[in-house]
Amino acid sequence: MPQHINIEILKNTKNMKQGYSRNRALKLVNEEYVLFLDSDDYLNENALKITLESIQLNKADIVFIDWIYHLGDKGKYSYRLNNIINDRDYLIGKECADLLALNVYYSVPALYRTSFLKDNNITYGEGYFYEDYEFMVQIAMLAKRIDFVHKPLYVVRTNNESTTSSNHHDNTHIDSLICALESCNKYLFNRSEYAIYYFHKYAINKALYYIRYRAPRKNSYKNLKRVLKVLSLNKGYPTPLVQSKRNQYIFENRLIDNQKVFTMLKMYINIKFKNKVKKKMKKTIQNTSNRKIKNNKIVFYGYDLEYKGNSRYLYEMMDKHGFDVVF
Repeated sequence: MPQHINIEILKNTKNMKQGYSRNRALKLVNEEYVLFLDSDDYLNENALKITLESIQLNKADIVFIDWIYHLGDKGKYSYRLNNIINDRDYLIGKECADLLALNVYYSVPALYRTSFLKDNNITYGEGYFYEDYEFMVQIAMLAKRIDFVHKPLYVVRTNNESTTSSNHHDNTHIDSLICALESCNKYLFNRSEYAIYYFHKYAINKALYYIRYRAPRKNSYKNLKRVLKVLSLNKGYPTPLVQSKRNQYIFENRLIDNQKVFTMLKMYINIKFKNKVKKKMKKTIQNTSNRKIKNNKIVFYGYDLEYKGNSRYLYEMMDKHGFDVVF
């Protein structure tokens, strides 16, 4: 680690949003690698060392790391990781398009090879929220190798007043989402078998959430219609056999391709369906709680059913401290 680090501060005369600031800084980068860090967040002290070793060892274009949320008001941490990569250490070639299966399009917790970004003119969207969408689609379509370090080395400080969680009184968030989706369409193709499906699944589920919680309810029909119009430009792509019930209903009935706005809204706000799921979960927890617990055993209510999330965090912590653990 150098004893002296050169720091250059760039100031914007007005709020240009994250995409502009990241692009501005990226133009000035002359080093071999670049990492972005949002102003509220911080890195584990070993993050740079670990990611640098990984990207140099395998000559990857990108190394992604897991992250944790720092719930400042509660003084707690919540572990998050990239769900598709639970059992993968890397993606190569057209497999890189499977990056779009992530449950969060968050480009910041990663180390990038500068030449990869600059040679391919990869930049963030500017002037709107959700600038990560465009960036993530570009790297998924163009990367030759993406590596993953399954350690929570990036810490996200939660902020209820952040740009992506505030302002529910107008269409700002939906307008930004439309801009992001339109930009993504310029780069998106089925590089891997389910690339477009992964992107549409992510986009429609985010859109339904934003329409309900980040925009006026009275505009729900109009806003969803705008979203489906953009997404329906890509049609006829394959979908996997195994999907959640909601995604299966959306894609098997081609609700996006045929722009079935009312059907999709009705499905999303179906209170009876939600109550049925809640009752089923409650019954499962009650049945499990009534079981006898053997000595030297831990009952953990994670329900991840995979090597991920809190279950994985508990396993790795206990394994690290010498416990005999069976997952």
